[in-house]
Amino acid sequence: MRTAGSEYRQRVADFRRRLNDFASGKVPKGDRPRIDPSGRKTRVVPSTDDIQRFTVYGRRRLFSVARIAALFEIMRDSEDLTARAAKVKVNAQGAFWQAFQGTVDNPACHTCPALLMLDGYYPTLLTSNMGLRRHIVLDFADCMRMPVLINKIDRLLDDNAGWAAFEQAGSVILNSPGVSWAVGVGTYKEGMRDMFPEMVAIIGSKAHFADPELQLQFDACQAFYEGLFLTSLNSGEINRYAAEVKAEMGRP
Repeated sequence: MRTAGSEYRQRVADFRRRLNDFASGKVPKGDRPRIDPSGRKTRVVPSTDDIQRFTVYGRRRLFSVARIAALFEIMRDSEDLTARAAKVKVNAQGAFWQAFQGTVDNPACHTCPALLMLDGYYPTLLTSNMGLRRHIVLDFADCMRMPVLINKIDRLLDDNAGWAAFEQAGSVILNSPGVSWAVGVGTYKEGMRDMFPEMVAIIGSKAHFADPELQLQFDACQAFYEGLFLTSLNSGEINRYAAEVKAEMGRP
Protein backbone atom coordinates (compact mmCIF):
# COMPACT_ATOMS: atom_id res chain seq x y z
CA MET A 1 0.00 0.00 0.00
CA ARG A 2 1.54 3.27 -1.13
CA THR A 3 0.38 6.11 1.07
CA ALA A 4 3.53 8.11 1.72
CA GLY A 5 4.15 9.84 -1.58
CA SER A 6 2.21 12.05 -3.93
CA GLU A 7 -0.92 10.02 -4.59
CA TYR A 8 -2.78 11.07 -1.42
CA ARG A 9 -1.75 14.71 -1.42
CA GLN A 10 -3.51 17.70 -2.89
CA ARG A 11 -2.24 18.94 -6.24
CA VAL A 12 -1.33 22.51 -7.10
CA ALA A 13 -3.28 22.32 -10.36
CA ASP A 14 -6.55 21.69 -8.45
CA PHE A 15 -6.20 24.74 -6.20
CA ARG A 16 -4.04 27.22 -8.10
CA ARG A 17 -6.30 30.26 -7.65
CA ARG A 18 -6.78 29.66 -3.92
CA LEU A 19 -3.07 28.98 -3.44
CA ASN A 20 -2.27 32.26 -5.20
CA ASP A 21 -4.44 34.09 -2.67
CA PHE A 22 -2.77 32.38 0.28
CA ALA A 23 0.72 32.88 -1.17
CA SER A 24 -0.08 36.59 -1.59
CA GLY A 25 -1.27 36.96 1.99
CA LYS A 26 -5.02 37.02 1.19
CA VAL A 27 -6.48 34.72 3.84
CA PRO A 28 -9.90 34.46 5.53
CA LYS A 29 -10.17 36.49 8.72
CA GLY A 30 -10.47 34.82 12.09
CA ASP A 31 -9.75 31.27 11.03
CA ARG A 32 -6.90 29.12 9.77
CA PRO A 33 -6.77 29.32 5.94
CA ARG A 34 -7.84 25.97 4.46
CA ILE A 35 -7.04 24.97 0.91
CA ASP A 36 -10.02 22.64 0.49
CA PRO A 37 -12.64 23.72 3.07
CA SER A 38 -15.17 21.06 2.03
CA GLY A 39 -12.59 18.27 1.72
CA ARG A 40 -14.24 17.11 -1.51
CA LYS A 41 -11.12 17.42 -3.65
CA THR A 42 -8.78 15.74 -1.15
CA ARG A 43 -8.14 12.00 -1.43
CA VAL A 44 -8.63 9.93 1.72
CA VAL A 45 -5.69 7.93 3.10
CA PRO A 46 -6.80 4.32 3.77
CA SER A 47 -5.81 2.31 6.85
CA THR A 48 -7.09 -0.79 8.64
CA ASP A 49 -6.94 0.55 12.23
CA ASP A 50 -5.69 3.45 14.34
CA ILE A 51 -2.25 1.97 14.98
CA GLN A 52 -1.60 1.20 11.32
CA ARG A 53 -2.74 4.73 10.55
CA PHE A 54 0.00 6.10 12.77
CA THR A 55 2.56 4.01 10.86
CA VAL A 56 1.24 5.52 7.65
CA TYR A 57 1.44 8.93 9.28
CA GLY A 58 5.11 8.33 10.12
CA ARG A 59 5.75 7.59 6.45
CA ARG A 60 3.91 10.70 5.40
CA ARG A 61 5.97 12.71 7.90
CA LEU A 62 9.18 11.46 6.29
CA PHE A 63 7.98 12.38 2.81
CA SER A 64 6.75 15.79 3.97
CA VAL A 65 10.16 16.60 5.41
CA ALA A 66 11.78 15.44 2.16
CA ARG A 67 9.49 17.52 -0.05
CA ILE A 68 9.96 20.67 2.02
CA ALA A 69 13.73 20.08 2.01
CA ALA A 70 13.53 19.88 -1.80
CA LEU A 71 11.56 23.15 -1.87
CA PHE A 72 14.17 24.83 0.31
CA GLU A 73 16.97 23.56 -1.92
CA ILE A 74 15.23 25.05 -4.96
CA MET A 75 14.57 28.34 -3.14
CA ARG A 76 18.16 28.57 -1.89
CA ASP A 77 19.53 28.19 -5.41
CA SER A 78 16.94 30.28 -7.27
CA GLU A 79 17.18 33.17 -4.78
CA ASP A 80 20.96 32.78 -4.22
CA LEU A 81 20.41 32.78 -0.46
CA THR A 82 23.90 31.57 0.40
CA ALA A 83 25.39 34.74 -1.12
CA ARG A 84 23.78 36.83 1.63
CA ALA A 85 25.94 38.29 4.37
CA ALA A 86 23.76 36.79 7.09
CA LYS A 87 22.45 33.25 7.31
CA VAL A 88 18.72 32.59 7.04
CA LYS A 89 17.25 32.25 10.53
CA VAL A 90 14.93 29.24 10.78
CA ASN A 91 12.37 29.03 13.59
CA ALA A 92 9.54 26.53 13.99
CA GLN A 93 6.06 27.48 15.08
CA GLY A 94 2.55 26.05 14.94
CA ALA A 95 0.88 25.47 11.61
CA PHE A 96 -0.81 28.28 9.67
CA TRP A 97 -2.13 26.87 6.38
CA GLN A 98 -4.24 23.71 6.49
CA ALA A 99 -5.26 21.28 3.75
CA PHE A 100 -8.85 20.72 4.91
CA GLN A 101 -11.16 20.76 7.92
CA GLY A 102 -11.08 17.72 10.22
CA THR A 103 -13.77 16.57 12.64
CA VAL A 104 -14.00 16.53 16.43
CA ASP A 105 -13.15 12.82 16.59
CA ASN A 106 -10.69 12.86 13.69
CA PRO A 107 -8.84 16.20 13.50
CA ALA A 108 -6.79 17.17 10.46
CA CYS A 109 -3.20 16.50 11.57
CA HIS A 110 -0.34 18.17 9.67
CA THR A 111 2.15 15.76 8.16
CA CYS A 112 5.12 18.16 8.48
CA PRO A 113 6.44 18.77 12.01
CA ALA A 114 5.84 22.54 12.05
CA LEU A 115 5.70 25.71 10.01
CA LEU A 116 9.23 27.01 9.48
CA MET A 117 9.50 30.79 9.69
CA LEU A 118 12.45 32.23 7.77
CA ASP A 119 13.99 35.43 9.12
CA GLY A 120 10.77 35.86 11.09
CA TYR A 121 8.50 35.71 8.02
CA TYR A 122 6.37 33.05 6.35
CA PRO A 123 8.57 30.91 4.09
CA THR A 124 6.73 32.13 0.99
CA LEU A 125 8.22 35.60 1.45
CA LEU A 126 11.81 34.59 0.70
CA THR A 127 10.91 34.08 -2.95
CA SER A 128 8.99 36.20 -5.45
CA ASN A 129 8.17 33.19 -7.65
CA MET A 130 4.47 32.38 -7.38
CA GLY A 131 4.87 28.80 -8.58
CA LEU A 132 7.32 28.06 -5.78
CA ARG A 133 5.12 29.90 -3.30
CA ARG A 134 2.14 27.72 -4.27
CA HIS A 135 4.09 24.56 -3.54
CA ILE A 136 5.39 25.94 -0.23
CA VAL A 137 1.83 26.62 0.94
CA LEU A 138 0.58 23.24 -0.27
CA ASP A 139 3.26 21.19 1.47
CA PHE A 140 3.20 23.06 4.75
CA ALA A 141 -0.60 22.64 4.72
CA ASP A 142 -0.65 18.89 4.02
CA CYS A 143 -2.76 16.90 6.51
CA MET A 144 -4.18 13.49 7.38
CA ARG A 145 -7.27 12.82 9.49
CA MET A 146 -6.13 11.17 12.71
CA PRO A 147 -8.04 9.90 15.78
CA VAL A 148 -8.07 12.57 18.47
CA LEU A 149 -5.93 10.55 20.93
CA ILE A 150 -3.33 9.92 18.24
CA ASN A 151 -3.36 13.60 17.35
CA LYS A 152 -2.53 14.48 20.98
CA ILE A 153 0.43 12.06 20.96
CA ASP A 154 1.64 13.59 17.70
CA ARG A 155 1.55 17.08 19.22
CA LEU A 156 3.67 15.83 22.13
CA LEU A 157 6.26 14.36 19.74
CA ASP A 158 6.40 17.51 17.63
CA ASP A 159 6.60 19.97 20.52
CA ASN A 160 9.39 18.04 22.23
CA ALA A 161 11.50 16.81 19.33
CA GLY A 162 10.12 17.41 15.87
CA TRP A 163 10.37 21.20 15.90
CA ALA A 164 14.05 21.37 16.79
CA ALA A 165 15.01 18.59 14.36
CA PHE A 166 13.01 20.26 11.57
CA GLU A 167 14.65 23.63 12.26
CA GLN A 168 18.07 22.01 11.95
CA ALA A 169 17.10 20.35 8.67
CA GLY A 170 15.78 23.58 7.17
CA SER A 171 18.81 25.56 8.26
CA VAL A 172 21.37 23.15 6.82
CA ILE A 173 19.63 23.24 3.43
CA LEU A 174 19.10 27.01 3.23
CA ASN A 175 22.53 28.02 4.48
CA SER A 176 24.84 25.43 2.89
CA PRO A 177 25.77 25.78 -0.79
CA GLY A 178 25.29 22.61 -2.81
CA VAL A 179 23.72 20.59 0.00
CA SER A 180 20.89 18.39 -1.28
CA TRP A 181 17.45 17.75 0.15
CA ALA A 182 18.64 14.26 1.20
CA VAL A 183 21.08 15.83 3.68
CA GLY A 184 18.18 17.75 5.22
CA VAL A 185 16.19 14.53 5.63
CA GLY A 186 19.18 12.85 7.28
CA THR A 187 19.60 15.81 9.62
CA TYR A 188 15.94 15.59 10.65
CA LYS A 189 16.08 11.84 11.31
CA GLU A 190 19.28 12.15 13.32
CA GLY A 191 17.71 14.94 15.36
CA MET A 192 14.73 12.71 16.15
CA ARG A 193 17.06 9.86 17.13
CA ASP A 194 19.10 12.12 19.40
CA MET A 195 16.04 13.46 21.20
CA PHE A 196 14.21 10.16 21.63
CA PRO A 197 16.96 7.49 21.61
CA GLU A 198 14.95 5.22 23.92
CA MET A 199 12.05 5.19 21.45
CA VAL A 200 14.30 4.14 18.58
CA ALA A 201 15.76 1.36 20.73
CA ILE A 202 12.36 -0.18 21.47
CA ILE A 203 10.80 -0.07 18.02
CA GLY A 204 11.04 -3.84 17.79
CA SER A 205 10.11 -4.58 21.40
CA LYS A 206 6.85 -6.11 22.62
CA ALA A 207 6.16 -4.06 25.74
CA HIS A 208 2.90 -4.74 27.56
CA PHE A 209 1.12 -2.45 30.00
CA ALA A 210 -1.78 -3.14 32.34
CA ASP A 211 -3.28 0.28 31.57
CA PRO A 212 -5.07 0.05 28.15
CA GLU A 213 -4.61 3.77 27.45
CA LEU A 214 -0.88 3.57 28.20
CA GLN A 215 -0.63 0.53 25.92
CA LEU A 216 -2.37 2.43 23.13
CA GLN A 217 -0.02 5.39 23.56
CA PHE A 218 3.02 3.13 23.44
CA ASP A 219 1.73 1.22 20.40
CA ALA A 220 0.98 4.50 18.59
CA CYS A 221 4.45 5.95 19.28
CA GLN A 222 6.05 2.69 18.22
CA ALA A 223 4.02 2.68 14.99
CA PHE A 224 5.01 6.29 14.23
CA TYR A 225 8.70 5.52 14.63
CA GLU A 226 8.37 2.41 12.50
CA GLY A 227 6.86 4.53 9.74
CA LEU A 228 9.48 7.26 10.13
CA PHE A 229 12.65 5.17 10.49
CA LEU A 230 11.88 1.94 8.62
CA THR A 231 10.48 3.51 5.45
CA SER A 232 12.75 3.53 2.41
CA LEU A 233 12.66 7.02 0.96
CA ASN A 234 12.15 6.94 -2.79
CA SER A 235 14.70 9.47 -4.02
CA GLY A 236 13.35 9.19 -7.56
CA GLU A 237 9.93 10.35 -6.35
CA ILE A 238 11.39 13.38 -4.57
CA ASN A 239 13.51 14.27 -7.60
CA ARG A 240 10.40 14.04 -9.81
CA TYR A 241 8.58 16.26 -7.35
CA ALA A 242 11.41 18.81 -7.59
CA ALA A 243 11.06 18.72 -11.39
CA GLU A 244 7.30 19.37 -11.06
CA VAL A 245 8.00 22.35 -8.81
CA LYS A 246 10.47 23.81 -11.29
CA ALA A 247 7.92 23.40 -14.08
CA GLU A 248 5.29 25.15 -11.95
CA MET A 249 7.73 28.00 -11.36
CA GLY A 250 7.35 28.87 -15.05
CA ARG A 251 3.65 29.68 -14.52
CA PRO A 252 2.53 33.11 -13.30
